[in-house]
Amino acid sequence: MQKLLSIILTINCFCQLIASAQSPKLMKDRNATIEEARYLKSIYKTEDAIELLSGLISPGQIDEEVQNELADCYIQAGDLDAAASTYSTLLMMKPESILYRIKLMLTTYRSKDYKSSSELGLSIIKRDTIPAIVSLTADSFNMMAMPDSALIYYNMYIGMNPANPSVVSKAAKIHLEREEYVKVLDMAEDYLQIDSTNMGIRGLKGLAYFLMEDFNSSEDVFQKMKEDGNDSYSVHLYLGQNQWRNKEYIPAIRELEAAWQLDSSDVNLAYSIGSVMSECGQGINKAKPWFDRALKIITPSPDLLGKIQREYALGYMRSNQFDMALDYYLKSWETDKSKYSVLSNIAYCYERLKNWKKAEEYCLMYLSYGKPGSSGYKYVEESLEYIRQQMFLYYYNS
Repeated sequence: MQKLLSIILTINCFCQLIASAQSPKLMKDRNATIEEARYLKSIYKTEDAIELLSGLISPGQIDEEVQNELADCYIQAGDLDAAASTYSTLLMMKPESILYRIKLMLTTYRSKDYKSSSELGLSIIKRDTIPAIVSLTADSFNMMAMPDSALIYYNMYIGMNPANPSVVSKAAKIHLEREEYVKVLDMAEDYLQIDSTNMGIRGLKGLAYFLMEDFNSSEDVFQKMKEDGNDSYSVHLYLGQNQWRNKEYIPAIRELEAAWQLDSSDVNLAYSIGSVMSECGQGINKAKPWFDRALKIITPSPDLLGKIQREYALGYMRSNQFDMALDYYLKSWETDKSKYSVLSNIAYCYERLKNWKKAEEYCLMYLSYGKPGSSGYKYVEESLEYIRQQMFLYYYNS
């Protein structure tokens, strides 16, 4: 028995000697493999790098360096799920690691798992308010349509770094969507104290004024941007829109046409140019080509198609072409029967064309939809009385 134990001990010592002799060699092979994988990754042979690193993984063991390199390779290969899984494994092994938490957050954000990226962001911010992480946490909430939470972290970031126009713009756009225009102006003014040349922030300021219907202030902003060399679509568009509302028709047409040269796919722009031309007295012949363009490029919603048809009609009516106006008003009514006010226009066209019976019919239709006591209702009642007098005279004299 003693002899057997001696043999076993001798074998064990021999095995340990072999292991100790092999261990440096194995470590050397491992390190060489990692270096080779890094080289392959650097020349974008990522799949080969992943294959090499995967060969170093042993069941039941976690080699931190290998797993980290493998996760980075997964990122480069675009396999975000595998990268997230690997970073999660590393984070479970080292829960105190800010680095692995940040890498996992970035990966989940890229894979559009905004819930996870926001949760990871909050856990990082509790430990360290890293500005980039604060901003990305805000972005995560913003992508989940959680504007209140997004604003908390955008404002936190701006408090640390007020000179970042991208973050200021994101926060300002949330306020724009909420129609909190004064807050947008305040944010823009604060930023422009730092950098008065930033066109994006200046544009947000001009847009806020426009949406507040302060067209003079908005026009001033966009005019100054244009003078400072900004020849963009949005500057021409909003400068023209403001000039239209300020009844500066010729400059408005010039600016809107300049916008059209930069983007001829905007149906609302074509509609606007036609409307300005019609409104300023250039006549339907000038406006019609723009309305035609609008009709060609839209997949019309009833609301927009009805608006275009009514503008056609109004243009013809201003030109005393009541038969053409009537045609478009009738089309507009068929397109969108929620706009019952058009019935009074149809009745008026029939009245001007001396089709008294039809004029009476559409007056009565309007009164069935209209609100008694309103100015429109009273006008149609008076028109109906006149039309019936004319009908009586017509039939009396026939």
